[in-house]
Amino acid sequence: MLDYFVPSDTASPLPLLGDLLPRLPPAVARAYVESYSEPGGIVLDPFCAGVSVIRAAVESGRRAVVASFNPIVMCAVEAALWPVDARAAFTHLADTRKGDRRLADHVLALYAARCPTCGANAIARELVWERSVNAPVFKIVDCHNCGTNGGPADDADVAAARRHEPRGLPFWLLHGKVISPQDEDAHRVSDALDAYSSRALAAIADILLKYEGLSPSDRHALRAPMIGLLDAASLLHPADDSGQPILPRPRPRSLRPAQRFVERNVWLTLESLISNPAPLRFGDLRLYPPQQPILRAPSLETLLESRQPGVCLLVEASRDLSKRLSPRSIDVLLARPPLPDPAFWTLSAVWSAWLWGKHEAAPLLPLLSQRRTNWDWQWRAIASALGSLLPALKDEARVALTFNADDAPGESALDGVALAVAGSGASLTKILCDPFDGYRIHARPVTRRSADRDRESLAQDIRDSASQTAVKTLRARGEPTSWPALRASILEALAARTRGSPLSVVARLPEDGPQPPAFLREAIEAALSAEGAPVVEIESGMWWLVDAGRAGEPLADRVESAVAELLQSKVEWDERELLSEVYRRFPSDLTPERPLVAACIVSYTEEVGRSRVRLRSEDQAGARGTEIQSMQAALAQLGGQLGYAAETRAGQIVWKEDGATAYTLVVSSMATMGAMWLHGQMLAGTPVLVIPGSRATLFQHKLARDARLRQAVARGAWQFLKFSAVRQMIAHAGMDRRAFALALGLDPPLEKPQVQIPLW
Repeated sequence: MLDYFVPSDTASPLPLLGDLLPRLPPAVARAYVESYSEPGGIVLDPFCAGVSVIRAAVESGRRAVVASFNPIVMCAVEAALWPVDARAAFTHLADTRKGDRRLADHVLALYAARCPTCGANAIARELVWERSVNAPVFKIVDCHNCGTNGGPADDADVAAARRHEPRGLPFWLLHGKVISPQDEDAHRVSDALDAYSSRALAAIADILLKYEGLSPSDRHALRAPMIGLLDAASLLHPADDSGQPILPRPRPRSLRPAQRFVERNVWLTLESLISNPAPLRFGDLRLYPPQQPILRAPSLETLLESRQPGVCLLVEASRDLSKRLSPRSIDVLLARPPLPDPAFWTLSAVWSAWLWGKHEAAPLLPLLSQRRTNWDWQWRAIASALGSLLPALKDEARVALTFNADDAPGESALDGVALAVAGSGASLTKILCDPFDGYRIHARPVTRRSADRDRESLAQDIRDSASQTAVKTLRARGEPTSWPALRASILEALAARTRGSPLSVVARLPEDGPQPPAFLREAIEAALSAEGAPVVEIESGMWWLVDAGRAGEPLADRVESAVAELLQSKVEWDERELLSEVYRRFPSDLTPERPLVAACIVSYTEEVGRSRVRLRSEDQAGARGTEIQSMQAALAQLGGQLGYAAETRAGQIVWKEDGATAYTLVVSSMATMGAMWLHGQMLAGTPVLVIPGSRATLFQHKLARDARLRQAVARGAWQFLKFSAVRQMIAHAGMDRRAFALALGLDPPLEKPQVQIPLW
């Protein structure tokens, strides 16, 4: 059972739409497929967003049913797994006539330019525009004399770029292929077309006209490259100050071009997509080497009747798919939930209409509405989709929804998906959160119904549960915790109540009052912000207990100890296996964040090969124990050199002057600081923690993430001294107390090369 967070790995983008499509991490897909299904079982992904689930299922001997109502997504997935040679079809398209010219020559002529190097006639490959002047400022051309080269755009380039009238005939021809200009959402189609240059729209209109006249086989072969063209030819590709496209492209949140963007030659772009398709890589090839080709079932019925690993791809909405799935046939539903993405949804509707026709694009047209791009609508859509699919899941099946932290910033996505699961009729069982990585939401298809309740008693129940859960979670973690992680715990508690799930009741609230997401948000926030609340936001986004008396050991210290223990248990580790094992040791509410785990691993390891690490030689148990004893002796010696009377007490070195303790020095091989600092244990004199230099960065990371520790340092509760500084000072018999004071700190002045402080 996956009660711990499975960390993400890197999923390579699809050859088409790679930076437009969010990707489910391959490691996550494989972990859930193998944990919740057996070979021969059926994995369902009803919201397809890539090939990770397909690969994980088929390459581990399962069958996969993968669907999306967006034909653009499914065409991109199909092209990645089973690419079609489109060169012959492209030749047929190029040879069609536009007036007295071949179509290829006609479109290329739209990009005629002068070579910035030799001045000869050339063809512009790319032009970089400045939105503030509405003109190209830089160009890259193909020149017969100089080859591909770049330089400033000239007046002729500006004139050529502006030759086509904005919102001219090509604009309205393409607009009419999608929707009537009188439709209330027609402006959204206009926005999508405005994301292209007028020249590109003229070229696309001509290409589509000829494309529609080709044979069905040619259109099929060209459809995927055409999707790539429609993406690449838009102005939604930002450029940096040097004129280079920014790669990977940030996912566009709107249809408005960046301040500096790239206009690409439409014909050369299509030609490049057909002659040089990007290869598909599946995540980390060390961990997931490609095996057998993916077998595509000709129909859903064929896949369901066979036990052979394979996949069935369907362009189908969940409600329609549910009618074709056998009851109690699915082992696991694994997907990235469809989070609101108005820019991509609008482009998908437009592209689908252009490539398949209005009829095929009709299911996407409702997504043009602004009402369909917020969570008040979206969570209900997800709930409806999941609810329709629950009868197809086996009683012991699992539902797992996963999405990355940057897929939908803010708390709306987490609240919305949790409400959707509860509203579907499924029983939400767990929410795992690493705020730097993402969310894993688990559910069972067993329906848990709750009686309707009045809003006030429901709100009070949520407030009580939120307050109690926050205290329980913070005590368990033993340190200030980020709002996303704390909120995940609260939502899980609201869903997992055995006697009535408040989250399920919220999901069924009538629509004549506050919408469920707002109602839920207000109740939770009221609980934590009320006068006398047991928790407090000690800094932006970080929460802690008002009374920390019963809090456990800080999670950061426990993670460090676990990393050190794991590294001592094996000679070498694969980095990903080590990362996963650390998460495995901290399930549920104890999920640590990725940067903390990484900082601990880096502090204790050295590389021994590609993505393989081992414990540093100096951190081996025997070596470090000997070093600590040596360091304690060195500190006693140093105290004497500085004129103090040095004593050793229970492993601590005490420096005294005139009978009073000036410093108490504690030697530690670890960056575990919480126990002494946070439970009121104070040492006489100035406490100094003496640590290996390799721990300094980890200490700084812990200080940065915990305001309590920073405050302790600021008020002088502790000082730091590195092993290396002690050795330097011991080597200089004339060391004085002033130089010793300057050596204190995680990054002391005496270690900075620009500060020269004599040690004698």
